[in-house]
Amino acid sequence: MTTRSSLLPAIVATLALIGCGASGSELKRAQQDKGCPDGTRELRPRDVLPTTPAGTSLGQADPKDAQRYIDGFKTAIGENVKSVRAAVVTERGEDYGTAVVVVNSKENLGDPRDLLRGAQENQQPGSNPQPYTVAGQPGMISEESDGAIVMGAVSPCAMVMLSGPDTPLVKQIAGRLQAQD
Repeated sequence: MTTRSSLLPAIVATLALIGCGASGSELKRAQQDKGCPDGTRELRPRDVLPTTPAGTSLGQADPKDAQRYIDGFKTAIGENVKSVRAAVVTERGEDYGTAVVVVNSKENLGDPRDLLRGAQENQQPGSNPQPYTVAGQPGMISEESDGAIVMGAVSPCAMVMLSGPDTPLVKQIAGRLQAQD
């Protein structure tokens, strides 16, 4: 299985919002106050997406495609990345689908609304970041010409990103995301 990676430049730009800009200073203060202690449970895609929409399944992402997401997060977030775990939701008979990427942080991610604020401050051509609820928390969606990106916190120390070519399916998947303590 493989993920579709044409959205990667927009994703990396969106990720740069974490710890950057005016909202970044608020996030850095929160991170200094609240770390994620050693032993904090690292989340996987299956943890935050226990079920997928009818006619789809969650499977392994192509390692080369997954590495692009991992590298993008590590570049954008830096040394605070504890782990990045990727999977892909595919429809029956499809070779590519919607990436489900969980980023586990060494530091508390702070206010989940910072994702949207940062995306709006660092908006890239063709992106359209808007508020969107992810696992009951404030998050963001950016509907693009070739799909959608959804990002949000799923715990104080982890966030999830969905990136896929089918906006309605990305929204269905986002509706099944579950927060973890």
